[in-house]
Amino acid sequence: MQTKFKLISAHLALGVMMISGCGSDSDSSGSTNTNANAFSKTGTITSVGNGNVKVGKTSYSTAGASVTLDGVSGSTNELRNGMVVTLKGTRAGVAAVSSKTSFKAATDTATITTIEFEDELEGPVSSIATDKSSFVILGVTVSVDDMTTYEGVTLDAIAVGNVLEVSGFQSTPGTVLATSVELEAEQYVEGTEIEVKGVISALDDAAKTFSIGTQIVDYNTAVISEIPDGVLANDMFVEVTTIQNLDANSVLIASKVEGEDDDIDGDEGDEVELEGVVTAFTDANNFSVNEQPVITTADTEFEDGTENNLDVGVKLEVEGELNADGVLVAEEVSFEIDSDINVSAPVSKVDAANNTITVLGVTLNIDEATMFNDETATTSVEFSLTDLLEGDYVEISAFMKGADIIISKLDKVVAKDTVELQGFLKSFEEINKSVVVMGINIVIDENGVTPETLNLFFAALEKAMKENKALLLEFKGIYDSASNTVTATKFEFSD
Repeated sequence: MQTKFKLISAHLALGVMMISGCGSDSDSSGSTNTNANAFSKTGTITSVGNGNVKVGKTSYSTAGASVTLDGVSGSTNELRNGMVVTLKGTRAGVAAVSSKTSFKAATDTATITTIEFEDELEGPVSSIATDKSSFVILGVTVSVDDMTTYEGVTLDAIAVGNVLEVSGFQSTPGTVLATSVELEAEQYVEGTEIEVKGVISALDDAAKTFSIGTQIVDYNTAVISEIPDGVLANDMFVEVTTIQNLDANSVLIASKVEGEDDDIDGDEGDEVELEGVVTAFTDANNFSVNEQPVITTADTEFEDGTENNLDVGVKLEVEGELNADGVLVAEEVSFEIDSDINVSAPVSKVDAANNTITVLGVTLNIDEATMFNDETATTSVEFSLTDLLEGDYVEISAFMKGADIIISKLDKVVAKDTVELQGFLKSFEEINKSVVVMGINIVIDENGVTPETLNLFFAALEKAMKENKALLLEFKGIYDSASNTVTATKFEFSD
């Protein structure tokens, strides 16, 4: 057995900690907003079904709402967890009171009129990272994390040549952070439309080529649309589509190049909730999220981070109002707490009344943004805490908030004979070859492990404890519920 040794420090990673009912019904000076009823919300679906869609922590009725999927009329039955959507509608009965109070009051009366979904790219996989943390489609690197959902395929099953549709956020040029990955076909079939979005670079007007990420695009025969005067330029954000595979030189022969404008379509005073990635950063007062310009003021509130955490590539949510220039004036900026805790094990107790479950003897909390998926179902079904049963085997991603462990995503999966967990070291006893993580006692199975390996492992633990470093550890083994002990046959430091 090979054991990895890598010390890491505990950190507050940044991403999407979506806060419901926060925002503004007034401008940054607190004056009454005369156009407060219009709003839009862009974010990741965390639950859908029974006539509702939840984006982040907030659930909205879909009654009467029109649905479009990549510009084509669709239905709510086609929406899935992990899809990035934009909701548009109105908020009724907003009073001219404090911004936080009025925004929360309006949440319950929001009426959704449209639900729009557009993928980030669709095409065949050309390569996959050895550690499965990313893959490449049409020259764009697609990164996945513990919050990425999968439809028709699992992360381990993705193969070169598979045609995948990816929803998510452009992070840096040539990269996408995937929130949802769906298998469209095992292999590409000529005549099927595939597409890629991104920023133009290496434009060659004479040869009529440019690049998106590492993908060379030939637009000699392409239809140019939604681009001023039909003139392409470097740093322009476009969508490229084709109905043929890459040529012998791996060049994409475009059939259409369309300009993309990610600025929010709205009027001064419209309420906006925007989840995404910082795509441009001047300073803490001026940055862009998903290419949408954002400014902060002295009144902007920050949650789970500060203005010092702002930078390109950081995931967050901004809530506020559009000003006359179409810039989003932030009332609140919320950062994600990284889901460092991972558990794969059977559920021993479900307490729906208190929104908790017990796994490996540890109580885990469900909040409004927890995403539930039933990976054992043959078709897409709504799945929630009330559907979870004792004995169900689950894979959980979670984070610490204060003294509580909050579940960010729970997947019901086919049961396994072993359990796995990743968490921060609390204590250890070298003489007993035991470690405590998340309150769980873990005893190292010495069979097949050399004394030298064990000595190195516990020496690293002791060093980290003396230096007050937080260690993220991974274990795999057999769980005994009577003693609340995991006998670990595999152990390592997490990357």
